[in-house]
Amino acid sequence: MKVIDEQYLEKIRTETCVVCSRETADPDHIQARQWRDSNRNDYFALPLCRQHHEERHQIGNIKFQESHIRCIG
Repeated sequence: MKVIDEQYLEKIRTETCVVCSRETADPDHIQARQWRDSNRNDYFALPLCRQHHEERHQIGNIKFQESHIRCIG
């Protein structure tokens, strides 16, 4: 089921990064999201700065969580 909520994503953009508290955050979809993804769910997005957003994509969810568990756990 596709859940799209642009207002929620705009709200995420006003939040700070959940890892480092930088003020500029991207909505990072924890479940992979692609443009045509029928399973897109915007409520599975967290505010992450660009650095941590890219890091999570590079190392994956499990390693990212293990690296930053103190911050987000």
